[in-house]
Amino acid sequence: MVKIILSALVTFSTLFLGCTKDTSVSVSENGLPRITSQPSPQTIRIGQNVTFTVVATGDSVLAYQWRKDGSNISGATSSSYNISNVSFSHAGYYSVNISNSCGYVTSISVTLNVEPCGMKYVTGSTFLMGDSLYATPIHTVTVSSFWMDSTEVTQADYYALTGLNPSTFKNNMLQPVEQISWYDAVLYCNARSKRDGCDTVYTFTAISGTAYNGCTGLTDLAINMNKTGYRLPTEAEWEFACRGGTTTTWHWSDTYIQAEADAYSWNGGGFSGTTQIVSSKLSNGYGLYDMAGNVWEWCSDLYGSYSSDAQINPIGAMDGSYRVTRGGSWRSGGYYYLRCGYRHSFSPDNRDYLFGFRCAL
Repeated sequence: MVKIILSALVTFSTLFLGCTKDTSVSVSENGLPRITSQPSPQTIRIGQNVTFTVVATGDSVLAYQWRKDGSNISGATSSSYNISNVSFSHAGYYSVNISNSCGYVTSISVTLNVEPCGMKYVTGSTFLMGDSLYATPIHTVTVSSFWMDSTEVTQADYYALTGLNPSTFKNNMLQPVEQISWYDAVLYCNARSKRDGCDTVYTFTAISGTAYNGCTGLTDLAINMNKTGYRLPTEAEWEFACRGGTTTTWHWSDTYIQAEADAYSWNGGGFSGTTQIVSSKLSNGYGLYDMAGNVWEWCSDLYGSYSSDAQINPIGAMDGSYRVTRGGSWRSGGYYYLRCGYRHSFSPDNRDYLFGFRCAL
């Protein structure tokens, strides 16, 4: 999981300039400022606005200097400090020095915790990964906590960031974007990271094909899973998220009934031959939509055989040429492809109206 900020840290400091020394932050003696209302910690979504406010009294004119992570913020010299269009880079500890002719006091230090938009926080745990028929051996996997898009990336999302919509089915911009290669999805993840002020997980030296609309390769590609940025989920993260806290074959049941599958997924059991608007079916136990059906979703991993060994945060095969896809599509038979543990793979330069993705963080 990306934990932007930990718990609030409370700090107090007082500087005395020619005044009697013995005082506290909250008590005004000998003319020192007195804080009557401390700033409050904030949790905010990316792109929103936030304001920190302090109320203080004291002899003579009061001066304010807001600080982030112990350093002065240029121009932040009033009793309130506003941040517009919050990004991950704004996350941190905030406090304010309040001074007059006798010295200064410092407010408590409070956190600004920044959360991604359109994502659900998935608390990590240990689970049994695989499928007794189609993905063996079943093995024990532990995943750390992470964020996951609550829906597949939509055509509106993709167009807003790239200016392109390569999809075949364009009836509604809230349908999932498709005709996406694995490389296109990686480029989108990096662009989203840059927009939201966080690290880029993927590095490369050159692009083959058309970026965001048929990228066929990334020269010298390196993936740093330790970076705090948007990325494709690992196969283990994807399956853990798909299960939504269940241990059943499909995330809604251990028995396949078409009517029940239809309540949770767009699949090949009689629907029209197209993708559908995301989140128009029931979510799973983690509040994630379309984890079965609609479009196959690219995962980060190279495809490889499973081991029976217990694993912690596996990242897939060390070599290979195909990337994992999960979840099935609008055209998939539900009994096989919609299983939580069912795995598929394709060449990463492959594009199709069945392929989409969602991001993790």
